[in-house]
Amino acid sequence: MIVVDLATMADAMQPAFWQRYGNAAQIASAVLAIAALAGIYFQVQANFRVSRENSAREIYRAYLQMAVQHPRLAYPENTAAVAAMSRDEKARYGWFVSYLLYTCDQILLNFPRDAAWRRTCQEQVAYHAPYICSSVVKDEISHYQADLRGLIEQVAKSSTADECKKGT
Repeated sequence: MIVVDLATMADAMQPAFWQRYGNAAQIASAVLAIAALAGIYFQVQANFRVSRENSAREIYRAYLQMAVQHPRLAYPENTAAVAAMSRDEKARYGWFVSYLLYTCDQILLNFPRDAAWRRTCQEQVAYHAPYICSSVVKDEISHYQADLRGLIEQVAKSSTADECKKGT
């Protein structure tokens, strides 16, 4: 007859250490892996945002450099001064204004809630309101983001330029 020792049998039925805590370790590893992936995702998103913001700042810096190099284009005295420009200078002025609009488009896209940037763009666009309100440029405004289109409309409404009053 076999005598079974209940204490020995109870010890034999106890799971080993790795069996008791193995599942918990696997779960913890999975949780840490998910947390690491989430951290990587947020880091990539933050880097993307910073890169876009830096790009917008660089575009604005290039615009300012052009404005310093060509003050007549950056701040024309009046509509008559623009009308008196040579053909080449008018073309240069058109490209200058296009670059300004592109710059503001990028700024408003990357800094949508920044009132200082918005004010800066409003001031710069206002210098060129007569040209922007002209029929040539009006047709191109639809190419820009809604935020810039709204800013242009706001500047046009507050402008005293005859070209802007005709469109309202």
